[in-house]
Amino acid sequence: MEADWESEFLTTRHVHNRKTRHELGSNSGAANAFDVRKTFGSYDLKCPVAETYRQQNRFEEIQDKRNRRHKRAPPGPRLEIYRLTDSEDGLLGELVIPDILQATVTMAGSRKQLRELIEGRRQDEDELREDIPGEPLTSEASGDEEATSSTHLEAKEKSRFQKFEKNSFRQPKFWLHWHGGVLAPPDMVEGQSADPPGTEGMGYLVFSGNKCRDFKGTLSCDLLGWKDIKLEGWKRADMKERDVPLV
Repeated sequence: MEADWESEFLTTRHVHNRKTRHELGSNSGAANAFDVRKTFGSYDLKCPVAETYRQQNRFEEIQDKRNRRHKRAPPGPRLEIYRLTDSEDGLLGELVIPDILQATVTMAGSRKQLRELIEGRRQDEDELREDIPGEPLTSEASGDEEATSSTHLEAKEKSRFQKFEKNSFRQPKFWLHWHGGVLAPPDMVEGQSADPPGTEGMGYLVFSGNKCRDFKGTLSCDLLGWKDIKLEGWKRADMKERDVPLV
């Protein structure tokens, strides 16, 4: 049975514009509304600039020899979207461009929200360095806690739904921040003698629809001289939330 808050939201906010009378009468709005969890999965990427970079630096030739030796298919660039952030107002994943870049990705529906998530992550990292191990905390679930679990779950879903409200219109859009390592050998990166720690960059993704089957976007990396280079992605597989360790 549809939750009252979701029904009210879909009616008053007009998440889906120009609904037909049949759609309004059949409650199809709730079924078709954007659910940010639809982004979860593995995406194959196409990035012409990165491919040209690999060819110019003979990465493909080196990788092909490795693949023939180990009898395996050549790896391709990919984006993995694993799960929501702990605050459920962003997404976490991983970006891999073989031989060039491997990074943790944070995504949010607005530049402001993304900035807050990045600052929060950095604060958490600082606190982890300062923490001193203590006694483990224990708790016992009471009857009252069990009785309120369903209410808590509904409130959590409502909060998540509202946080991504602006992304419910036609084409979900996300600001992207990556941080990780540029894998290209230092002497192949102009003007750099070593791979600096904490390399990071920005990007932007626009999905073609609420089912999140494919997207177009941009990616920047100062170290490689990339400024808003184009990339496209196609979902290879839908996946449930994955608790993959990220750096």
